[in-house]
Amino acid sequence: MIEQVLFNAPSGNKLPAILNRPADADTLFVLGHGSGSTIHVPLMVALSEALACCRIATLRFEYPYSADQNFVPFSDMPVDSDEVLIETVSAALQYGMKNHPELKALVGGHSISGLVATYADADIPLQAAGIISIGFPRKGNPARSEHLPNTSAPMLFVQGTNDALGSESEIKEMIGPLGVRAKMKWIKGATHGFGVEGRELSHVANEIAEAVRLFADQI
Repeated sequence: MIEQVLFNAPSGNKLPAILNRPADADTLFVLGHGSGSTIHVPLMVALSEALACCRIATLRFEYPYSADQNFVPFSDMPVDSDEVLIETVSAALQYGMKNHPELKALVGGHSISGLVATYADADIPLQAAGIISIGFPRKGNPARSEHLPNTSAPMLFVQGTNDALGSESEIKEMIGPLGVRAKMKWIKGATHGFGVEGRELSHVANEIAEAVRLFADQI
């Protein structure tokens, strides 16, 4: 079942989201997109389809900036403040958990969405069973991960070995202090957008989905 829904934004307005719930789902991934994209870009669609094949429903949600009719994907247009991003992630998670309480809830997403989910959990622990970062955008800046020891949820980091925004060495250094609470999945040859030379995006999405499935089963 694929359904377009609305959830309450921090401003009080409604924000759009797409629910993709397979009949055999036992888990819900509240899935945010990267800063320059929307819920409709190929990576988000491919991830949602791959996760559905792994019995994982997805709630792909927009932020206020990306829901604006004037927003142009993959441009230099500004995003919302960290406060608004955090509040939006939390609101989308609350919507998902309220409407699908029988499903194990995961939250996070690609790039900024994974980062923001960790910000939120470090501030006020989220009620999700786990957090997933797909392409953590550390950008060589240790300040972007200083909050991670203050998080409480189990975490899965999915990172491409050719990610220019998060190298293997800095990601390994970053998650080391988190111990067994942090799981790691490397996608060989993947860029920040999870393009891999010689591979279809759908195949890469399947590999990511399988890692999410394993993580969901372990927490």
